[in-house]
Amino acid sequence: MYEETLELVHTTRDLALLRGEIGELGQSLYRISTRGTESTRSTKGTENTESREGTEGGFEEVLENSVRAVVAEAIRADLESTGRTSSASRAGREGREGIGGSSYSQSGIERFLDGLEKRLASLKVVRLTIAFEPTRETIGRMVDQISDIKYKKSYRQNLEDRGRRRIVLELTVDPRILGGVQMATAEGRFYDLSVAGKIDRVLEESREEILGRLRRNTSRTSSASRTGSASSY
Repeated sequence: MYEETLELVHTTRDLALLRGEIGELGQSLYRISTRGTESTRSTKGTENTESREGTEGGFEEVLENSVRAVVAEAIRADLESTGRTSSASRAGREGREGIGGSSYSQSGIERFLDGLEKRLASLKVVRLTIAFEPTRETIGRMVDQISDIKYKKSYRQNLEDRGRRRIVLELTVDPRILGGVQMATAEGRFYDLSVAGKIDRVLEESREEILGRLRRNTSRTSSASRTGSASSY
């Protein structure tokens, strides 16, 4: 239902931007502006002033002018997809009344935005530290690959399951890790797969090995010393 829109959300920054735009779209459903008034005369000669309600600031106008073009395109595509999968009885009940030129009723759009907001709120945040500033394409691949590992899916299954994407990345760039990644999951697990971490582990293992050898040499030296002392008596 939300495949095209969710495909735009890879990072927590993407998530914050999109949620702000959804909020503005939601508010536009209830925004009624008065573009002006017009005066008419009744048959009795008295002047009546009528307000003419406009659609300025409505859903379509906000979608067209206040939301990023790529987001507007994705939302329209998902709304269209939702419309195709809606039951005929629902369409008949709502009458598919247009909003500012839209072919969807206010209640239909409201349900769509509410469902999208809930879907975004369910995304799990994975904190990722990398050594370089990634491109958009690289971020997308990282999201898919982490999903493959985390949810035991093949890369192809994950691509086909975009509408049920479950994670977003909170990215930090730290050149000190040299390469690889450091990852903290929403469940509190931490994985250090960085080059710096590997070097530290190798150095720690070498340190332990060196200390072990020193302890063994010291032990043998002490034993030999005690044996020599006993022989002298």
